[in-house]
Amino acid sequence: MLQRLAGIGRNRYVMAVVTGWLAGVILLLFFLLLRGQRDTIILQVQPVSDPLAVQVYVGGEVSSPGLYSLRRGSRVADAVTLAGGLLPAADTAAIGMAAVLEDADQIIVPARRPTPQPAIQAAPVGTPIPVNADATILPDLPTQPPPEESGPVNINTASIDALDDLPGIGPVIAGRIVEYRLQHGPFQTLEELEEVAGISMRMVEELRPLISLGS
Repeated sequence: MLQRLAGIGRNRYVMAVVTGWLAGVILLLFFLLLRGQRDTIILQVQPVSDPLAVQVYVGGEVSSPGLYSLRRGSRVADAVTLAGGLLPAADTAAIGMAAVLEDADQIIVPARRPTPQPAIQAAPVGTPIPVNADATILPDLPTQPPPEESGPVNINTASIDALDDLPGIGPVIAGRIVEYRLQHGPFQTLEELEEVAGISMRMVEELRPLISLGS
C-alpha cells in the first residue's frame, strides 16, 4: 500500500510540473501577442503636420524656385532667402519683402523692365552744336557763293553779261557800252549813255530805275 501511495505522489508531481510549464508557455504567448498588437498600433499612427508651419511657393527671378515650408510669422524675405536669393534682374520694388506670409501664398518675383532711352530731339536751326574734344573735325567744304543782291546795275563796272540782262540791251549794245568805257572812261551821267550807238534818250529813261553810276 505504501508503494501505491508513493506512485500516486509521483504522478501528482509530474502533473504539477507539466501544468506549470504549460501555464508558462501560455503566459509567454499572451505577452508576445499583446506586444505585437501594441507595435502594430504604433506603426499605424500617421504623422501630424506642424500647425505652426506655412507652405508657400517662391518663383520668378530667384535662384531655386519651388515650394518651401516656413514657420508662421515668417516674412517674404525669409522665403526668398530659402529659394536661394534674388537674381540680378529681380525687381525688388515690385514685391513687399517685409510682408508676413500666409499658408499657400505664391511669391512671384518679376524682372526689372528696361529703362526707356530718352528721345533725341533735333536742335533748332541756328543752335550751336557742342563738339566733343576727341571728335574728328572735318575740314570745311567749299560752298557756293551767295547770289548777288538784286539792285541797279553799275554801268561803269558791269560785265557784258550783266548789261545784256537789262531790257532792250542785247549783247551787241552791251559790248558797245564796255568799249565806250574803255575809250572815254567811266560814265559821268546816265544821259551819257546816249553817246553809245543804239541807245536813245527814251531807252535811257526806261533804264534809269535799273542802272546806276556807282558810288
